[in-house]
Amino acid sequence: MIVVDIPSATGGGHIRTAALGSCRVHQPMHALAESGEIMSVATGLHKSHTACHALYLLKIVAAEVTVPPVALPYLFNNGIMPRPRNLRDAAKDGADVLILEVCSANQFFYGDTPLQEHLVADKLVKPYGRALLGWYRQVCLSGVADEPCVQTSLTNLRDGGLEFENMEALLRGVRLRRQSVQDISRDLTEMGERLGAACLLVGPISIEDRRGALMTERRALMDRIEAAGAECNVPTFDPSPLVSQFGREFALAGNGRDVYHYSRAFMPVIGKVLLERIQDVSESVAVRTPPQEAAAAATPVSH
Repeated sequence: MIVVDIPSATGGGHIRTAALGSCRVHQPMHALAESGEIMSVATGLHKSHTACHALYLLKIVAAEVTVPPVALPYLFNNGIMPRPRNLRDAAKDGADVLILEVCSANQFFYGDTPLQEHLVADKLVKPYGRALLGWYRQVCLSGVADEPCVQTSLTNLRDGGLEFENMEALLRGVRLRRQSVQDISRDLTEMGERLGAACLLVGPISIEDRRGALMTERRALMDRIEAAGAECNVPTFDPSPLVSQFGREFALAGNGRDVYHYSRAFMPVIGKVLLERIQDVSESVAVRTPPQEAAAAATPVSH
């Protein structure tokens, strides 16, 4: 999450903007801050990929949730619960615009705690080789592993001397849900209401001339994002046409081979486009009401 102040297009002050998403949102913002075009106010909590996870990060900023210790390594890369006081101070009066990037609909959970998809794969499954592949496959296909699958996985781990203290709880407790249009719309609406902000919804990159499973999934997700935006009256931004316009060799890292990261040269380009979209969103809404005032106005006064 990053909080920045962006100049108003009309010259009337700044637009306090909260941005949640992956490096494809954070890094362009940092590039603009480094060049002096916007001002960085606060940063932390690294990245999110789903609307559900982004909403949970806002709840962490507000100190509203307690994360189970067993879930921490799969929620934060370092496995340590952050104390984002700088973000809390920056967001205490809300924001003018919230920009949310959604680049996945796959949301893992442990209980009610959303986990990061790549951390489940990289830190829970991969270190144990083939021992947990059956478990992971069943969770991805069915949403949760049944008891025979859990028992087989535990046996595999014991035979390999790989079991650790919380593994049984994780294998039984982790589940997968794919976020629907309604899920994304609901989570985005709550985030906007929490900050008293107008919203901008950003989708994933898809490469025009690629037809594999990853790009098919991303195009389907963009359709879902656009439907969610329409449902809650929020504008959306698809970065894919801009990548095609500049050419993926220039726009993407690794001379166009890395479909997960923008190139350093493209950062200011995509950053300025996002800045313009934020200014457009800000100008299209009335003067916002800070969240504390909105809550007070909605509370009946007793006599």
